[in-house]
Amino acid sequence: MKKKALLTLPAMQVTEDMRRAAGETKRYQYWRSASITGPKYQKYFRVKETEGILEIDVFTWGRIQAGQQGPLYRIFLHDGKYDTWDAEKEKWRTATIAHLMDWWSRTDEERAAYGTYWYRENERKLVIAYTKSDAEDIESAVLQWQQYEKYRGETEIIDAEMSLIPDIPKSFETWAMKTGLNQYMFYESGRKVGLCTACGKYHTLKDPKYGKEGICPGCKRKVTYKTYKKGPKFNDHMPVALIQKMPGGYVFRYFTAYQYIDCGKRKDFSLSECIRITYDRQWKRRAIYSYHRYKTSNKIRWCNGYERIGYYWANGKEEGEARLYPGNLRKVLKGSKLEYSGMLEYAKTGVEFYQQNYIETAREFPGIEKLVKAGFYNLTGTCIDYRNRPPIELYEKKVRKVLGLNGEYFNLIKDKNPMWEEYRTAKECQDEGIRATWEQIQEMAGLGRNFAIYMKYTTPHKMLRYIKENVPVRYDPTGEVTTTSDYHDYLQLAAELKYNLRDKWILYPKNLKERHEQLIEEKREKDLQVQKATDDEKDEMLNKAIKKKSWREYEMETDDLLIRLPNSAYEIRQEGNRQHHCVATYIDRMVQGETCILFIRKKANPDKSYYTVEVKDDVVIQVRGKYNMSPSEDVEEFMEIFKRRIKRAERKAS
Repeated sequence: MKKKALLTLPAMQVTEDMRRAAGETKRYQYWRSASITGPKYQKYFRVKETEGILEIDVFTWGRIQAGQQGPLYRIFLHDGKYDTWDAEKEKWRTATIAHLMDWWSRTDEERAAYGTYWYRENERKLVIAYTKSDAEDIESAVLQWQQYEKYRGETEIIDAEMSLIPDIPKSFETWAMKTGLNQYMFYESGRKVGLCTACGKYHTLKDPKYGKEGICPGCKRKVTYKTYKKGPKFNDHMPVALIQKMPGGYVFRYFTAYQYIDCGKRKDFSLSECIRITYDRQWKRRAIYSYHRYKTSNKIRWCNGYERIGYYWANGKEEGEARLYPGNLRKVLKGSKLEYSGMLEYAKTGVEFYQQNYIETAREFPGIEKLVKAGFYNLTGTCIDYRNRPPIELYEKKVRKVLGLNGEYFNLIKDKNPMWEEYRTAKECQDEGIRATWEQIQEMAGLGRNFAIYMKYTTPHKMLRYIKENVPVRYDPTGEVTTTSDYHDYLQLAAELKYNLRDKWILYPKNLKERHEQLIEEKREKDLQVQKATDDEKDEMLNKAIKKKSWREYEMETDDLLIRLPNSAYEIRQEGNRQHHCVATYIDRMVQGETCILFIRKKANPDKSYYTVEVKDDVVIQVRGKYNMSPSEDVEEFMEIFKRRIKRAERKAS
């Protein structure tokens, strides 16, 4: 209906029971504020339905008290939309019911009664029924309708896209129940007969251990052993995923599968879909949809983008790792850019992974297929986590070139499905020309540091034996125990200090902790000498700056304290080390004449650091003690004398 026609409908008027309600008052008390007496109700609603049009007239306490008969606003709900007439200003409004009235135009009494409403119960029920709302009051129900109508253009586009999503394959639910979800083998303690949740049959077991994984003798699926006593009833869930063709491209669908286990038997199963991601025919992502509350309404539906809970979600997306249904993948991927991506083979392993990452990686890097088909599933998982910046050569089309391994090391790991640390260790051994067994590579991978670079001075067997006997701890948060990291740091220091690592007394120290500390100190002294040599080169420039800027005039003393210039650039660096502040970073600025650094000393101990001062253009910038401590009382008094001296010097110069 057109707006003009809506105004031909007779407006509702103030009733006697509304006037009586407007005469009621209430005492309102606010935290840390004085109490105020206000009306019991701020807004008053009347409702009627005329030929499918629902009219909600809004009256206010102030207008009723003033003797006004008609409503302030007339809100019409019809044809899935709304129109609002402002009777006072005589114009149509687009604001929602919650934003029609300006807060600051209300009286104090009306503000006190904010959020209080008067209406008849039958009229409230009429609004709830018409709007199909789950709200409790008229204003909330109308607001939901208005908010939904406001975004109707967006929701219609979403609904049109969702209507193109194909039905779920019948076999998907069966797969999710038996393969997508975790499966369990229930047994009684002391007995070796178990009930498998996957196949639902009893089987004779060899050596079941609670919480450990095994294989069902019947259906050959992976199971986790549980006893009837410890876990008779529990709920379980697992993310599962499905990829399908749709008009114009493809859709990735993310579900959560739920099951309820009771005494080894699945009593309930359900699937809940929460995310859909659409792709074009080239497997470029088009849109993301998630099933949740739509904006500020109470409507649960498909919405644009991810549902944000707080500010973040894992890995830049809401969906997590999931098991992918392989049953339709061959047909779905055939003829597409991902036909030879290895995704089908990877999904068949039952591994949980980020399908979105896999799609993005496989679309650009042909090497991902080679990894999968060669059985390097763990490396595949690592590579897809990096997406557009994989850590190995995925542009290559041969698996040996992808891995960067020669024949010897490729043959060593090809049937092992190595973890990333194991592959990296094998690559390090190859790069250093070290020959190691698979067992040694596994052991080295567990150390967390690259020891291969030092094994060229010995053998893997000897170094690993030394580590096992002398460095048993990989990481100790207390720092009280020597760790493998300490040993690696020791070797690194020894190499930097040009020690002969072929000498077994150097390579395998008897007291590692003591030798480690000795080399740290030796390295520190060497670095200081290098710094001193660099600083010595700046001394001549420093003296020129002091002379040019007449900074010698800053030097002075009192009965207890003195202030002087540094004798060298190196002395400034020493000052920073002793005082644990950053004055060393000012060396170059002082050399260039930009600022002046001075030392305050006690006359009784002139060689001991006390306070450091920065002066720029005859203005004291800062005074800092040890650990950037503020000036003490005696230093503050001394600096007042110093500042007066500078000012006198300025006046004299002028």
